[in-house]
Amino acid sequence: MTDDFLRDAGRDELLLEELRRQLSDVASRQANAITRASIILAAAVAITAIEFTSAPNVWMVGPVLLAVASAIPGFAAIWLWKSQANVITVQHIREFRTFPADAVRTSFINDLQVELDAARRDLRRKNKAVQVALLLLVTAWLSAVVIALTLQLSGGGDDMTEPTTPTPPASAPAPAAAPPSMVTVHVTAGAKPRAGSTYIRG
Repeated sequence: MTDDFLRDAGRDELLLEELRRQLSDVASRQANAITRASIILAAAVAITAIEFTSAPNVWMVGPVLLAVASAIPGFAAIWLWKSQANVITVQHIREFRTFPADAVRTSFINDLQVELDAARRDLRRKNKAVQVALLLLVTAWLSAVVIALTLQLSGGGDDMTEPTTPTPPASAPAPAAAPPSMVTVHVTAGAKPRAGSTYIRG
């Protein structure tokens, strides 16, 4: 082997090692992005469950919709943009055995570079989806807190400012009318009735 060949082989090994290191780093970051997305999904489900189990209020529809919306990019960050490594089959190995060693190393370097570019692209998409999900979730939480405090303060203020109206007493029933008397006084014309005398009209 010539010195040039050895130098080229050592250079290619350094490139391969660096590409593998960067691929491992990107894979670790993708795993962290998936973990953050899972936490956001759990928080979105918790907020939605709390709102549904609490007292119903039309003002809480907004925070619930925001929490549900935050789950969509969270799911996307978990299930989409999965980087896949190049698979070397038996047929590829047989073909590589017919190539020179430097050509095989060059092919491996090119494949790892393409794989690294795809992994970085997927990582950027995952991080962007996680950021959108986190923004929606924080907005849902803050709006729910503000609405709950506003409703509580407005309800307490009404109880303190409105005076209590006393209940008017029940009026006594009116006395029943007396029945007409069957006894009449008959006075003869020109005569004065005697005190205590009564006449029964026959």
